[in-house]
Amino acid sequence: MEQYIRLAVCWVPSILFALFVLVGFLRGLRRGFRKSLILLIQAIAAFVICLGVYLLLINNDTVDGLLLTGINSILGSPSGLQDALGVTGDFATLKQVLAQYISDMLAGIGAGPVTAADSGYVMALVLLAYHIVFALLLSIVYKILQFIFYLVYLIFYSEGRYRRKKKEKEKEGGVPYKKRKLAGAIVGLSRGLVAGLVCVSLIGGALSVVTGGYGEGKTEDYAFGEPNIDQAYTVYRSLDEYGTKGIIKILNTVRDSEDVPFYLYITDLIFSGRLVDENLGIDENIKFRDELTGYVGFAKNVATLVMKYGGDTMKNIVSSGNDEAMNEAVKLFENEDFNREFRLLIENFDAKTFISGFALSFIDSVVENIDQTSISDGMDENTVNMIKILFKPDYYSDKIPSDAALLAVGKKAPVLKASSLISKKDILAAYDVIVESMNKAPEEEGYIDIIGGKIDTLSTLKIMVPFVSNLSILSTEKASEVDPVLERLYTYVENTVLTDVNAEGYVSPDYYYDEKIEWTSELKTLLGVAGDALNIYATVAKDSPSGDSNGEGESNPEDSAKPGKPGIGEASAEGKEVGDGDGEKTSKDALDMIVNIFDAKNENYTANMTRVDRICDSLSKSKLIGRALSSSYMYSQIKTALSSVASSFDMPENVRYDSNGGDDGEIKALLDGLKSICKNETTIKLLSDTPDFSDLEDFKPYAEVLTTADESGNAPIDCVIKSKLLHSLLSAMLVDMSEEEDSSIYISDRAKESNSAGEKVNIIEKDLLKDILQSSSDIIDLISEISGADSLKISEIVSNDAVKKLTKNIIVQGTAAKLLINALKDNESIVIPASLSDPEKWLDSGMEGSSDFSKGEFRKLFDFIAEANFDIDGIVDGSVDVIDEINKLSDEKMQDDMLASDVLWYTISYLLSTSIGDGDMEIIVPDGAKADISETETDVKVLIKREEIKALINRVILIAPALKQDETDVREMSDKLIELIVVNKNKVFGSLILDATIINFVVNGNVLDGTTIEIPSSLKENAKKENLAKYNFDGGWGGDNGELVKLINALDVFLGVSATVADGKKFTMQEVSLDLTEIIKKLKDDSVLTTVYASEILKYTVSVKIKDTLTGESLMDNPHAKQSRTR
Repeated sequence: MEQYIRLAVCWVPSILFALFVLVGFLRGLRRGFRKSLILLIQAIAAFVICLGVYLLLINNDTVDGLLLTGINSILGSPSGLQDALGVTGDFATLKQVLAQYISDMLAGIGAGPVTAADSGYVMALVLLAYHIVFALLLSIVYKILQFIFYLVYLIFYSEGRYRRKKKEKEKEGGVPYKKRKLAGAIVGLSRGLVAGLVCVSLIGGALSVVTGGYGEGKTEDYAFGEPNIDQAYTVYRSLDEYGTKGIIKILNTVRDSEDVPFYLYITDLIFSGRLVDENLGIDENIKFRDELTGYVGFAKNVATLVMKYGGDTMKNIVSSGNDEAMNEAVKLFENEDFNREFRLLIENFDAKTFISGFALSFIDSVVENIDQTSISDGMDENTVNMIKILFKPDYYSDKIPSDAALLAVGKKAPVLKASSLISKKDILAAYDVIVESMNKAPEEEGYIDIIGGKIDTLSTLKIMVPFVSNLSILSTEKASEVDPVLERLYTYVENTVLTDVNAEGYVSPDYYYDEKIEWTSELKTLLGVAGDALNIYATVAKDSPSGDSNGEGESNPEDSAKPGKPGIGEASAEGKEVGDGDGEKTSKDALDMIVNIFDAKNENYTANMTRVDRICDSLSKSKLIGRALSSSYMYSQIKTALSSVASSFDMPENVRYDSNGGDDGEIKALLDGLKSICKNETTIKLLSDTPDFSDLEDFKPYAEVLTTADESGNAPIDCVIKSKLLHSLLSAMLVDMSEEEDSSIYISDRAKESNSAGEKVNIIEKDLLKDILQSSSDIIDLISEISGADSLKISEIVSNDAVKKLTKNIIVQGTAAKLLINALKDNESIVIPASLSDPEKWLDSGMEGSSDFSKGEFRKLFDFIAEANFDIDGIVDGSVDVIDEINKLSDEKMQDDMLASDVLWYTISYLLSTSIGDGDMEIIVPDGAKADISETETDVKVLIKREEIKALINRVILIAPALKQDETDVREMSDKLIELIVVNKNKVFGSLILDATIINFVVNGNVLDGTTIEIPSSLKENAKKENLAKYNFDGGWGGDNGELVKLINALDVFLGVSATVADGKKFTMQEVSLDLTEIIKKLKDDSVLTTVYASEILKYTVSVKIKDTLTGESLMDNPHAKQSRTR
């Protein structure tokens, strides 16, 4: 098959050429000289006419305009063609219509890189289309003209008529008619040569594009081992031999000064267009066949080069296609001869082609018309304008003051050419960098495994930093060209992008840089920062577990390429690069390296600290960074960014970033904080993890390391807090935590700073924040302990070590208060008044020690429980004896301190009214003992007056022994209670609650069961619970002359309670004898009689006893009689 293809490719053009020549020769031979000559002249005339029209149509604007008018006339409308093509606008020529059509078409499908109809790109396409279309149209016209001329020939001077005339004259003795076939054959031959040459030119042009050359047949024969590929390669190789034999071989010998065969001129004439770009100085006729041939030829030359030095490798790739085979292909770049020849191909690639110029014009056209391209669809107006500022010479911005001055004097603004950003030197340098990386051994830094996808980002940066720094655009020679453009760009950015009129809280700094920025120098300085950072890595990587470097290399980007000085992207003195070959470091490796940087024992410590300081110094002194960060836009961006970390973030005022104003500046403060953190090995280890902070305990180790001082007494927090931004951020993070729905932390506005307008902002006062952070571990312990408890105990909170340590801290006060509020909101026993539902109400106010200082609820609660060791939780849950806790309150100050706490006041009120006491000893709280309850306290049912509680406590302490008796033996408790009441009769009364409770106990309880004491019905009525609820030392029972006091006095003298106790005996009500004889005997004493009869109960009891004795009827035996008497 190869032979047939080669035969066809090599000889078909020759055969066709020969056929054209032969046919022409035979036709000329048949026609004779005269006819052949006439038809030749007619053909030449038709060709000249068509050529003239062709050149006129494509180059003359007047004719071009007439063409448009003519076409529109044919279409029957002044804008017929425009309407048919769907374009709008005023057009003078056909080219303009077509240019607009192409522009709209490309823009419509999103593929139009240049939509401006008058751009060089579109006009080049129009010219190409013109050439092709009019060549086709005029070829048809040519045939039509030939036909018309042939009709003229037949009508006026045909060969038959001429032959008849000659024969008539021959009869008259004239010259005989001769057809002269040989001469006609020569004329026909010439026509055949021209037609054949056109045919061969078109075929040769197509084959030159496909093969990337002129058919010299230089492609080597090679077998890949794959039938399909081998067959395709054979076909291509056969095509490449189209110029080695036959007519094309002959024609290839005749070439112009650019080594292009003349016979291809016909093809180039048709497939050509003109590109005009004044900015690049391009005004060239583009031969698209030559352009495509050049690119295909480059590709073929590359393939030939690869086959030359890696034929076997290519065979392996084709046959196996595995990664190892591809790695073998990549190893071609290790061959110096291959690299040299390949680099030469790149270097000479644009020697004969105009496509590169066309591409550069394309780039510049895109830039010039950026706002008219689809590229700008995703750009905002500022981005488009910035591109214009950089590249468009006739663009002036009202945002750049200097532009107005240039426009006024008719000067062009300084711009860059997009096509000049990267030079051939930069491209070759990039090639050298890539080849150098690919030629490294796997264990060397900078090694790139293309097939395996192993490209160490850090190593790549080490290579790229010097490369970027050495780009021609940043060279000193171009500084005078580049700096003014970048100055214009920055001015625009400063007045648009870096200006945010809605930057809330932004205050323009009171300084401004008068001097201009040396842009190229500034950018190189920042690249130097990157170089120092990478060199630091180079010195510590060797100490990591997987490190393999000696760490000797160091350089600045400017001199990294100097011989003998190892640095970024170069081998060190020992000839070995730094780093892990595959660029994959475990987190522990990274941790070890960071620790090594700041390890004073590291041999490179001094050098590393110098580099670190240089980085900090360069960044903090950067006028570009400082000036940009001080803008209103960056103010907003920083605020937004930090607000995304902490939504409560408030931007601090008067932040100056650079250190050119004399102070260190915010940048240095930030970097110093970072250095301080990095010097702490434990901190780095923690930062290497990724905690989810789902548990508050996760914060604890971070808090501890941030507040742990080093040997010099400095803690990381000391440096971090110096940064205004970090200070504000840490504050906001705490505020955020406090504002979370389930947060236990509370931050009061009193802990925050005020701005210049006197408004509170979410920035905690520096000293307070520092104290909180230093004590954060204790705070976390407190919160964790409380949050993790099954049930909250107030006493456990206030006795916590962290609380004791930080009790005066209003953040701790608020946090503890919030914990109590949240934990006890559903607790029915411990009452948090509505007035204390806000943790703010729990805080101290004023400065302690000053006249306006007052304790908040938390301090009141804490101080009392801590001092009195009072267990309110035990009272609530019944785990302690209430009487024991009440006995702790014998001191009036203790009582006042307890009742100063609203929580304790409300809780005790609740317990007295609901929980404490039951059965015979049910506590009665009369209305008179109750305090007024605020309308806001909707959940509080009873609130007892503070003075009443104090009165109750003092009197309960007197009768406490009775209340501690075994509750199962009511009689014994009753006896003891009566005994204590009688003994303390002068002090036990005076509490409404205790009075009412005792009355209820005596009358409605079982105290009198088994005795003969009788109670009058009026007193019984008053002793009912509903009446006792209204008790106010009245109803016959209360007051100094009330029945309760009289009864106790009477019992004492009548029953001898005091005497019994004085004798050391135990008083028992059941031993009391009230028979008539005993009664009469005791009543003989006037004082006893007076005391007894002062008590309505005893008077009534004695009276009943006497009557029962006289009538012989016992109330004990006759309940009906007792009932009747009661009535």
